[in-house]
Amino acid sequence: MTKLFLTFIFCVYPFYHTLGISIKDALKLYVKNETYINATQELELAKTQEAKVFGDILPSLELNSNYTKQSSTQNDFVGSTQRQTFLTLRQPLFRGLKEFAALDYAQKLLEIKKLTKEAVKREVQMLIANHFMLVYQLKQELALSKELIEINQKNYEFIKQRQKIGRSKKSDLLVARATLLSSRSELYQQQEQLKKVILDLSRVIQTPLESFEYSLKDMDSNPNMNIDTHPSVVASKILYEATEQQIKIAKSGHYPTVDLSANYYLEQEGTFNQRDWDMAVNLTFPIFSGNKTSKEIVEQKIVKQQNQNNYLKTRNDLKVMMDKIFMTISLAKKQLRAYEASTAASLSGYKEVLKDYKLRLTTNLELNSSLQNYIQEKKKLIQIQAKEKLAKVQIAILNGEF
Repeated sequence: MTKLFLTFIFCVYPFYHTLGISIKDALKLYVKNETYINATQELELAKTQEAKVFGDILPSLELNSNYTKQSSTQNDFVGSTQRQTFLTLRQPLFRGLKEFAALDYAQKLLEIKKLTKEAVKREVQMLIANHFMLVYQLKQELALSKELIEINQKNYEFIKQRQKIGRSKKSDLLVARATLLSSRSELYQQQEQLKKVILDLSRVIQTPLESFEYSLKDMDSNPNMNIDTHPSVVASKILYEATEQQIKIAKSGHYPTVDLSANYYLEQEGTFNQRDWDMAVNLTFPIFSGNKTSKEIVEQKIVKQQNQNNYLKTRNDLKVMMDKIFMTISLAKKQLRAYEASTAASLSGYKEVLKDYKLRLTTNLELNSSLQNYIQEKKKLIQIQAKEKLAKVQIAILNGEF
C-alpha cells in the first residue's frame, strides 16, 4: 500500500512543480482575447468612418465623356454625331449643416470606440482574474487533499499495526481504508475540475497553460475609485450626448440644399462647341417626402432617451459592482481572522483526539470526525482567502492599474 501511495505522489508531483505564471503576467495576455481584438478592429473601422464623413464636406472632381448620334440634322454645320469630354467640380455649400453634425458625431463615435476598447480590456481582465483565482483556489484545495491523503495513509498504517496485535478492530481498519480511498477519489475529481478551469482560462487568453504553476502575491489597490471616469461610463455618456448630433442631422432634412457645380470642357463637337466652361449654383427645396423627416426626428429623440437610460444603468451597475467588491473585502477580513483561529483550533483538536485514540481513550469515529472538521475549516479558509485576493485584483482592474 505504501508503494502504491508513493507511486501516486510521484505521478502527481510534476503537476505541481512546473513553469510559473503570476496574476500580473496572466492579465497582460488580454491582447490575445478575440473580444479585445474585435474591439481593436472596431476602433480602426471608426477611424475609417470618420475619414469617410469628412470626405462629404470636400469637393468632388469627375471626368465625363459622352457621345451623341442623331437620326437627322437640319443644320449642315452640325454633324449627326457629337462628342463631349469635360471635368466637373461639385462643392456642397449648404445642406442644413448636416455634414458638420455628422462629422462631430463621427468624432465622438471614434472617442467612444477608444473608450470601449479600454472597457473591453478591463472586462477581459476581470474574466481572466476570475478564472485565474479559481485555478489558484483549486490548487490550494489540491494541496489540502494531498495533506489529507498523507494523514489518512498514516492513520491507516497505524490502525493496521494495531489490528495485527489485537488493539484495534478490523472494522476500524476497513473504515480507515475506505476513508483513504475516498480521499484519493476526491483528489482525482479535483484534478479533473482543475483541468477544465485551466482550459477555460487558456481559451480566454489564447495561451496553453496546462503546464503552468500559478503564483499570487497579495496586492494593495486604491480603494478610491471615481465611477464617472470608468471608460464604460464615459463612453455611454458621450453616446447619449452625441445623439443630439443625430437629431440635427434628421432636422436638416427640412432645410434647402445649395450646391455649386462647375464644368471645364476638354473636347466638344457640334452644338456642344459653344463654351469652354460653365458654372451653376443649384438650390433645392424639400416639399414633401412622405413624412420621413419628421419621423426620423422623433426616432432620434427616442434613441437619445434610450441612450440616457443606458448611461444611468451603466453607472449604477458599476457602482453596485464596486459596492459588492468592497463588501467582500470587508467581510473577508472579518472571516479570515475567525477561520484562521478555527482552523488552528481544529488542527490542535485533531492532534489531541489522535493522542487519545492511540491511548484507546476515543473511537475511530471521533478521530475521523475531528479530521474532517479540520479539513472543512481549512477549505473554508482557502476559499475566503481566494475571495479577498480576487476582490483586490478586481479593484485594481477597474481602476485601470494593469
